[in-house]
Amino acid sequence: YLVELAPGRSSAFSQHIQDPDARIRRDGVDALGLSYDPAALPIVERAMKDSDPQVARAAERAVARLKGVVPLFRRDSF
Repeated sequence: YLVELAPGRSSAFSQHIQDPDARIRRDGVDALGLSYDPAALPIVERAMKDSDPQVARAAERAVARLKGVVPLFRRDSF
């Protein structure tokens, strides 16, 4: 559902990327990455420095999607 809402609404998702709950931050990053909205790129790039490793990895995947690069399978991404 979030993926359907994300395109064109990147700024609205930026508040989710700052949420204290890492799951919400991760879900927001994932939605932005799957939106393929170029405006989301600066938001998810900042999330690459998140203190939670799962959020940071989700941001790496999202940046790769937004830049049109398919991320390679990583064993530690699950």
